[in-house]
Amino acid sequence: MIKVIFFDLGQTVIRFDWGRALMTMAQNSAPVGAQDLEHVLKNSGYFELETGTISTEQFYSSLSKLTGYTGTLEHLDLIFCDIFSPMPDREKLLHELAGKFKLAAISNTNAPHIAFVERHFKVLDAFHEKIYSFDVRSRKPDRAIYEAALSKMGVTAAESVFIDDRIENCEAARALGFQHVFDVQPNEDLREQFVSCGLLE
Repeated sequence: MIKVIFFDLGQTVIRFDWGRALMTMAQNSAPVGAQDLEHVLKNSGYFELETGTISTEQFYSSLSKLTGYTGTLEHLDLIFCDIFSPMPDREKLLHELAGKFKLAAISNTNAPHIAFVERHFKVLDAFHEKIYSFDVRSRKPDRAIYEAALSKMGVTAAESVFIDDRIENCEAARALGFQHVFDVQPNEDLREQFVSCGLLE
């Protein structure tokens, strides 16, 4: 019996667009093209920020040096965080599911992004629990974050559903034995997948 549904956040229940940040940052730094985004994230400490091994201040300092950013710290925080927009259909689905199952978020994310989303959106209110990479110091697809999420909810993988937009994270969930795993993109009909496996009518 399914007891818990675990949702990824970004591009699964809330959209994000790094292009918005890149365009705004270019007004206060050397232009950063989309092709340079991976380099910037890797070398600025972004992934360390997501695992809680460096502070937000350390990350912003590194990001400023790497990009030549010359604006204020407050503006940089806004640039970094103001990348999200709602997904109304997914939010409606969350509330429908919350009437039947416990819902938990399991996300590779960081403290400033979560603080921003909590201030400006209501999507996180649908979740009974949230498991964030910076809290558990592990990122999907690492096994540890899935185990932390299952432990926090008091369930086994066989009693759980996992939804994510990244194939490597879904493959890791399948390897752990989640009952259902949905690899879903932002514009796909996620509700239909719940109907097809009998979890919704």
